[in-house]
Amino acid sequence: MGPLARREVSYGLVFLSPWIIGFLAFTLIPMLATFVFSFMNLKLTDNPFDASKFIGFKNYVTMFKDSQIWNTRPRFDTRRFVGNDPLWADRTSGGVAGADGDCPPGE
Repeated sequence: MGPLARREVSYGLVFLSPWIIGFLAFTLIPMLATFVFSFMNLKLTDNPFDASKFIGFKNYVTMFKDSQIWNTRPRFDTRRFVGNDPLWADRTSGGVAGADGDCPPGE
């Protein structure tokens, strides 16, 4: 690699470094920390500097055995999602969104 190519690579890394640092600091490290914390017995009231207790998959077992998780109705309704889409409403109402009343009103 010649000196010009080496200089271009170094300039490219200098310009990319804020994006790389931001990705590491605000995305990758918090995701990895959350994954590791999910295997520990942590509470918000605990001292963050105390040693945490590793409990393995116990948090996941507790979550999947909880009946409240399985009895909760999903909040996502496909009809409302599609019905509030302006392009879909325009195609189904003859060119004017909601003119024929076939598009449910937004909530």
